[in-house]
Amino acid sequence: MKYLGPSLKNFLQRKFSSVNEFYIELKKFVAINDKNRITHKSLLEDPLKMCNFVSVLQKDLNSVRELLKLVNLEKNLLTMEVVDSQNRVHKAIIKLSNCKEPITVVNHDLPLKKANSEIRKFCEKFINLIKSLQEFWDLVTLIDSSCIVIEPYNPTLKDNFRRIKLSETFSVSFTIDPENPNVMPNFQFYGCQSEINHHKEILQNSIINDKWDQNENLLKNISKILCTKIPNKMSSDNNDLCKLVRDGECAICFTTLLENELPNEVCESHKCKSLYHSKCLKTYLCSLPNVRESFGKIIGLCPNCDNVIFCSL
Repeated sequence: MKYLGPSLKNFLQRKFSSVNEFYIELKKFVAINDKNRITHKSLLEDPLKMCNFVSVLQKDLNSVRELLKLVNLEKNLLTMEVVDSQNRVHKAIIKLSNCKEPITVVNHDLPLKKANSEIRKFCEKFINLIKSLQEFWDLVTLIDSSCIVIEPYNPTLKDNFRRIKLSETFSVSFTIDPENPNVMPNFQFYGCQSEINHHKEILQNSIINDKWDQNENLLKNISKILCTKIPNKMSSDNNDLCKLVRDGECAICFTTLLENELPNEVCESHKCKSLYHSKCLKTYLCSLPNVRESFGKIIGLCPNCDNVIFCSL
């Protein structure tokens, strides 16, 4: 059975004096609409199961009514939908068992862990969390609209991880705290080792000098503590950079994405700057006759320019 349409939603929003009355009316509804495949006869084979489901649904109907968007009675699933102050649509799918057990949260698009509870408590918490996370979503919307985002490819409302491009061969990733979006996150740098070391030193000095200001948004702080201008993806001056992100293929396998990972190894030679997946580069270096290992690194020659290159074992 597929999700049910507006006719069932209207039916569920009627008021009934008891579960038995609801069940009787539901059977009538099934009989009328079965030919249109609105529901399924197997639902009626277990009246106790149906009554338990209906009891929970009727008990909490007043709190659910305005949020209820989709109903799947065969699987006891309800889809709730809330539109926030910026017209972002947030959905949650919950599964009902019976009136003595809490609902199971099957899925939602909040950047927080799923938790089971009573349906009314969940609805209240869901709405309150959406209100409290507006600053977080405003921030990630700003990042996605103004920065060259490398990961995730298609961010959703629950994604609080971002990796953004800072130069042709250098990028930084961070995970934002949804409840405190302007708190300084941990940073991970990607690029050639000389650039990584350089930015780590700048970052350390900025932390020592307490340059992070929680009254400013995360992007301004990143630009300040790393002493760099974050490229704007809408700027005409960054057309080549945008092209690099789209076409930044590994120079070994000639693909961009390998096992959900982008190329993150860069040749140190300023004339080369070839990009490689760690897995591709490691496999290639291990095949060389003169490869050597040192301090957890495998060292060999760049397949593109024969400059010394290394990656982690």
